[in-house]
Amino acid sequence: MAKVFEIDITRFLETFQDAGDNEKEQKNSWNILLVEDNPNDEFLLRKALQDFPKKLSISTLTDGELALNFVRSLGNDDITPMPKPDLIFLDLHLPDMKGLEILKDIKRRRHLQDTPVVVLTNSINPEDKAESYHL
Repeated sequence: MAKVFEIDITRFLETFQDAGDNEKEQKNSWNILLVEDNPNDEFLLRKALQDFPKKLSISTLTDGELALNFVRSLGNDDITPMPKPDLIFLDLHLPDMKGLEILKDIKRRRHLQDTPVVVLTNSINPEDKAESYHL
């Protein structure tokens, strides 16, 4: 995917590195959250990311309710089933809710506000695009 669209995925991960944050600079792996209900799209994304030079730990949630519950659980001290993501790929059209609802919730959470979210959609609706960029 990065080759097709001529995008360097490392630019998404560079935003996590503060000037004095050596821990992030030395990080050997990145946690990716994929919110996607279509197994074919999940396969394509995993295939596109396989050439990334660092180790990627990709966790997939297949419905919006699970994703929303996970995002909300990250702010608690409870143990979560997955680590905090460094990057989120979010499908806009999930069977049980719109991805925009999840995106709004992500950006309201202080601990996730700086986490890049890449919106995935086949929508040609200009409002979807505009709202995604706005959030």
